[in-house]
Amino acid sequence: RRRVSVTLPDPGTLLFRAYWTEHHVTAGEYLEQLFEYLSALKGVSPSFGVPLHATEAGEFEPLPSTLDAFSSLMLPRQQKEDTWYRRQDGSKQTAVTANSYCSTGFYNSIFYADDDWSVEVAVYGGNSERRSVQDWGMKFPAPNSVVVDCGAREFNNPVLARRLFLTTIEHWRPTIGWVAGREFRDAVKGEAEAPIGWFTYLEDGEAASFLPSDVAWERVSTGGLLVCLGDENPTVGNAAEVEKSIRIREALQKQGKLNWRQSR
Repeated sequence: RRRVSVTLPDPGTLLFRAYWTEHHVTAGEYLEQLFEYLSALKGVSPSFGVPLHATEAGEFEPLPSTLDAFSSLMLPRQQKEDTWYRRQDGSKQTAVTANSYCSTGFYNSIFYADDDWSVEVAVYGGNSERRSVQDWGMKFPAPNSVVVDCGAREFNNPVLARRLFLTTIEHWRPTIGWVAGREFRDAVKGEAEAPIGWFTYLEDGEAASFLPSDVAWERVSTGGLLVCLGDENPTVGNAAEVEKSIRIREALQKQGKLNWRQSR
């Protein structure tokens, strides 16, 4: 196995995020869904060709290319201290197995890297508690989520950004999702649980009736709405884009449409 040097994404990273509530799956089912998602990412861009994982020694190695080998490697990593796991019949387990459920879910962080960029894909799934938790030393914004931190500049291309976002949406079927740079997110988010980013996804199709008339949106294969601010990644230096994002956010927030707690 080869070692890989990875530089973590810098503050200018483009963020892709998606959230949802219940995800009642076993550890084995979660790992299969994760493996399938990583396989789907290969169709988005060559940048997703070789997924990497961090070893206990802090080095990075390529992940196995078959589901069986991938699951064998990643299953022990789902074990958490002071956590009960449950079998399908509800009986308790102290050690995680492929058939285990865990009310607080499972987590993995995957990396992709080249000489001058890196992408981190963090997936937290299998949480059936309908509430956000703090685990693995991190506070998660929703019970289940996918967070893709892109340090690869190619994803400023609207075609690639849309492709990556829709691949994520179609695979995980979230309640809500968005794409934005950190500075733009901070400028437009307000008190809402999610900002209106370059792209924003809403599972609730009824939200279309509350969008301002000048907003471009489309219904995608999941039945949800994809809202787009424009052809280019918006920046805080463009006052019109900031104003438009805030105006959309206020209209949807007023109707309770920017909430990952909505029923699926």
